[in-house]
Amino acid sequence: MNQKLRLLGYSLLFLAGCTSQVDYPSQLRIQINSFPESFSPIKTNEFDGIIFQFLSERDSTDKIVSNLAELSEKITINDTISLFGFTLKSSAKWANGAPVSKEDVLFTLKLNKCRLRSGISSGSFHLDAIKAFYPDSSNARFFQLETHGNPEYSRSVAGDFLVMPENIFDPQKTLRDYSLEEIGSFNEDNAPDDVKKYFETFNGIAPYDSVYFNGSGPYQIESYYPDQSISLALTETKKEKLPSQFQLADRINYVMITDPTAARFALQNNEVDVITQVPATEFVQLEAFNKTSNTLNLYRQAGFKFVFFGFNTRWPKFSSKDVRIALSHIIDVQGIIDAVRLGYAEPTVGPVNPVLSDLYNDDISVYNYNPDQSKVLLEKSGWNFDGNNWKNDARETLDFELTYNGTNPDYQKIALIIQSEAKKIGVQVNLAPEESGTLLKRLRSHQFEAVLYSFVGSPRAYDYSPLFHTASAAPGKMNFSGFGTDESDREIEKAILSTSREEMAIHLKKLQQILHEERPIVFLYFEQSLIATSKRFPRLNISYYRPGYDPVGFYQTR
Repeated sequence: MNQKLRLLGYSLLFLAGCTSQVDYPSQLRIQINSFPESFSPIKTNEFDGIIFQFLSERDSTDKIVSNLAELSEKITINDTISLFGFTLKSSAKWANGAPVSKEDVLFTLKLNKCRLRSGISSGSFHLDAIKAFYPDSSNARFFQLETHGNPEYSRSVAGDFLVMPENIFDPQKTLRDYSLEEIGSFNEDNAPDDVKKYFETFNGIAPYDSVYFNGSGPYQIESYYPDQSISLALTETKKEKLPSQFQLADRINYVMITDPTAARFALQNNEVDVITQVPATEFVQLEAFNKTSNTLNLYRQAGFKFVFFGFNTRWPKFSSKDVRIALSHIIDVQGIIDAVRLGYAEPTVGPVNPVLSDLYNDDISVYNYNPDQSKVLLEKSGWNFDGNNWKNDARETLDFELTYNGTNPDYQKIALIIQSEAKKIGVQVNLAPEESGTLLKRLRSHQFEAVLYSFVGSPRAYDYSPLFHTASAAPGKMNFSGFGTDESDREIEKAILSTSREEMAIHLKKLQQILHEERPIVFLYFEQSLIATSKRFPRLNISYYRPGYDPVGFYQTR
């Protein structure tokens, strides 16, 4: 959650064990795939820690460290409820010199919890653990956050959010009239008119409007050229206050290169310094290039983005567990990994990454590719093959539409594989590629039959209620499949409220077992994070957190 591009831009270049200081390049050039409309400080994480900063965050060793605030106290109410007291640092200031206030913190929490806000990704789900905010009337910089759930998890997420300035984003103080709990309960049907009006305005904020980039971090927008580049400049105030042993780049340039091959050539030709989310085919080309040039650093790291083939269980044809299991048997997971990711992925049986060996249920096997078993199960569930199609008693066919992000080449390949394998057993799959925004709207409104999609977690994302709990199956929420049973809900809730990692492991493994048996979605793999950088930056600490690295120590060779 925290270790994203913010660490690349906000690299504190501490040269551990060195007494001399190396020269840092004046510009850090980062390739990005696109500048969508939502690429703004309130709707994306691309600027995490660069323009806006976290209350607290993780360093390269995964240790929680203070940022805008110090954790000054922890009070355990009982096994599942904790209070965390934070004191804002006197050095925490906005670009205009005003101090970051506890009102800014509370405002930010309200933004992240309100369902009327657009652009909230699965990366905000962890803030569900924060239930209440308590200011201290006698200390302007002290406040408490009440969290529910596993104490270890609660501590890890209590400060894990970017703090936004209330004066800029809510100058009329509209949200002050409502508690954090009230804001979290509002939706399109029950929200007061002034709250609806506020979020209509908020959601319409134009990307790159410099007024809204008045953050507490070291950089501000210097220039923006639509669909080309955006440049961030180090503020003079931050530059003057840097300790002598630290260096920051004077400028960070984000360069939009949409074609993966063009991005590879840009790195090889020293036109950019960093490319991430490298497609497997391009990574292989970079490996070949580097054998002779020796100018690049190439990294493979376990990632926490899992890809799946999911069913809308609300549709009659997919309400049957046997039908879902039957169709899972046409999926050759390892074959897909080899064909699509060239081996750069880890097969999985559920939403828990296999690298978390104590939480992963390794008693379950990856789905068995067995098309003959698919036919047996379809017949068992009341479907009959007439030589052309599988039909039920109502003479409905089993043919279905598979939708996915059409701009993602991996998904396109997987969709074609599924279509081909389904055809072998007599099922017609109609492919329906969509633009990412349109796809998400369809999923949230349940207007789909089957989907190829992915979710991004982290090593400390233990709350699966947004993805699999029945309370999250309503329109607008993220349980797209609509699946959930009393048993699966209980295991999700017990995992959240566990008081030890061992107890949590029991419930997460049971949840994985239920998902495997019911198969509302067919888990495919966790992507490996493929990263390439110029050897001008010889040290890069690999991280599980997106984008897969912690660039503390980026510096130019002498």
